[in-house]
Amino acid sequence: NSRNIDLIDQGFDLAIRYGTLSDSGLIARKLADRKLVCAAAPHYLADHGRPSHPRDLQGHSCLKTNQNHWSFREPDTGKRETYRVSGRWIANNGHALRHAAVAGLGIAYCPIENLETAIEDGELELILGDFIDTTPSTWLVYPERKYMPLRVRQVIDFLVETFAA
Repeated sequence: NSRNIDLIDQGFDLAIRYGTLSDSGLIARKLADRKLVCAAAPHYLADHGRPSHPRDLQGHSCLKTNQNHWSFREPDTGKRETYRVSGRWIANNGHALRHAAVAGLGIAYCPIENLETAIEDGELELILGDFIDTTPSTWLVYPERKYMPLRVRQVIDFLVETFAA
């Protein structure tokens, strides 16, 4: 799930985390950069209008995950800005988010990989493309290297190799 747990206290060997990491004392290995995009169904945009700036999202139904703040990069300054969004639909699953967006329930904000096929098929339209923030990354975090069980080392190696490919 998307909760940020304490690996040591809860007995986990590792976790995959997304975004900007806090200084937790854990070892972190970057697995991938992620491009976050906004998209909506053409019929949603026809009925509710197309936002031209992230601040316009306040007047839209946003399909939320575990975040109600979405980050964008200002094209003129390169400065990262965060905007609070609202909406009545929440899920922590990329497939469910894509289906809700295609159904016209609102605007989705997630990694391009979750929406790419629907955009290519014309079921969704990319919006706010000039404001895409490419800073969030996917990380593998774990508490220590010393005394690491072989099975954990093998999982780490597998994930690093798989994401590198």
